[in-house]
Amino acid sequence: MANVDNVPPTVTLAASQVFECNQPGAAAISLPANIIDSDGLQHTSQWRVDGQLVAVNVDVLATELTLGSHRVEVTVFDENGGEASASTTVLVQDTTAPALSIDSFCLWPPNHDVYVVDVEDIAVFDVCDPSATVEFVSGSSNQPDNGLGDGNTDDDIVVHPGSVCVRSERQGGVRDGRTYDVVVQATDANGNSAIGNLLVSVPHDQGSNRCDNRGGEIAGELDPRCVTSSTSQGQIGDPEPYPDDRIGAQSGGCSSSSSPNLALGLPLLALLRRRRRDR
Repeated sequence: MANVDNVPPTVTLAASQVFECNQPGAAAISLPANIIDSDGLQHTSQWRVDGQLVAVNVDVLATELTLGSHRVEVTVFDENGGEASASTTVLVQDTTAPALSIDSFCLWPPNHDVYVVDVEDIAVFDVCDPSATVEFVSGSSNQPDNGLGDGNTDDDIVVHPGSVCVRSERQGGVRDGRTYDVVVQATDANGNSAIGNLLVSVPHDQGSNRCDNRGGEIAGELDPRCVTSSTSQGQIGDPEPYPDDRIGAQSGGCSSSSSPNLALGLPLLALLRRRRRDR
């Protein structure tokens, strides 16, 4: 029974609190109670979260709360039986995007081989969601598929959500070389996303822009990670000889040992000589 001369303690909690998720699926929070006992009496306390007792005899609640909204209540008792209570709402949210770690690399030599990068090669970190997903969104090249001095090939860059394929070639007459720019997106379970860029370069030569950080994995013929509708009936790599390759060779580009014009001209010359003999 409370002492009639006793003045009960008072307790207050801060209004609705918001905490950012700081560990997988939860937040470590610290919530102080403002407790006053004008009689100077000792007091005890009980803390409940969503109706469950989580701590006793502390003036500051230190606990972990999962994502979402929680009701936190504290009840204070003084030694003469007086008591007081206060409650507040605590929201644990995740508004922080994942962090991407992308290592760009280069390709050499420019021999038309196709290299593949899997999405698993891209590192992602998210403090709240260790299972944040990564996908390749799009890709582009600063040079056309079939430019001068780069070989007669199509689909030099192929982007799928789980993989990206790039061809090791560049225009022989362009000194700056080729750069592939692949857009990478990471998304966590709470809808936060981050965008990054994977840059793959094919230098013109091994001079001032030499290729020292080579990467990627050479793709085999008809590797499903690199097949598109235009390559599904053919092979990856192994380009047809193309006259522009000879132009590239003269300026330090990819070389070709023969020209299709020459290959077609030899049988025609033989046919004309045979007709002359038959006359």
